Amino acid sequence: MMLNTILKKLSTFVTKFWIYILIASFLLTGISIIFAKKIKVDTDIMNLLPGHDPAVTDFMEISRVFGFTDKLIIYLEPKAEIKKDVVIEFMDNFAELLQKSSLIKGVEYKLENFSFNKDAKKLVDKFDLTKVYYTTPDQDVYLMFAEPTKPNGDIKFARQLMREVKSIESNLLQPDILISYGGGYVINIEESDNMEKNIKLSVVSSIFFVFIIFYIAYRRKGILLCVSIPLVMSILWTLMIAYFVIGSLNILTIAFSAILAGLGIDFGIHITNRFIFEFSITKNPFKAVKGTLLTTGHGIFFGCMTTAIAFYALLFTNFK
Repeated sequence: MMLNTILKKLSTFVTKFWIYILIASFLLTGISIIFAKKIKVDTDIMNLLPGHDPAVTDFMEISRVFGFTDKLIIYLEPKAEIKKDVVIEFMDNFAELLQKSSLIKGVEYKLENFSFNKDAKKLVDKFDLTKVYYTTPDQDVYLMFAEPTKPNGDIKFARQLMREVKSIESNLLQPDILISYGGGYVINIEESDNMEKNIKLSVVSSIFFVFIIFYIAYRRKGILLCVSIPLVMSILWTLMIAYFVIGSLNILTIAFSAILAGLGIDFGIHITNRFIFEFSITKNPFKAVKGTLLTTGHGIFFGCMTTAIAFYALLFTNFK
């Protein structure tokens, strides 16, 4: 059988070049850590929808045309001793710089207020034009509304927008005014950061508890070490490949890291059990490795193939 021939050659190769395999594996793992840390998690729910579906395409188009109504809210809270004229001057300068940005279409922070004096004798005195600023009755907080060029659902744009707005703020010689931001852009960034943090925490905790359960079952640190190292390596390699092939993962695909930990450790358990049995008979680690691959290797190979096919079946769906 072809598989038997492959397993025999593999067992010979592993026992002969085991030290080089270890060195290459650890080097590749070190490289994979660098790129796995760079992979981004796309937390936008909208990006999970099938892009070629007509209903989704229409919805995205409608959102693109009519969905830019959300605005970045800027709160300005001056100290009590700051005069109104100083705050107004700062707002005028801030708005002027914001409107020069290619990420912002416009800024609103004041209204033109017309009043009519019917008792005035001259025509020019009958109309009075004043500016009313968005502020609280006590004038302890002022508001500015910036209208960005893209919707708040675009997390990448939202981050770029906030970086530019805060850069403009820091370049202004501002008086003692506390500036804070609100609206959908800020909320989506905070939700995205929290979601990404929670997803990473769940992945790491799932791997940790898999190892704990394994240790409770076997009570041997050596076996836990032999199983956990290749499992962590394989997950890091997978994330590195995902970084180069896709560039980012979404909130569903990143969760597969936790699933892979539960599925992947099965292979290590079967190989470890068989190796212990073979070693108890031969007392020779190289013969035990060969015996393990020639016996358990069949089950490991087909188990791996059926698991992989189940995941690759997702390619036939329209979801990203």
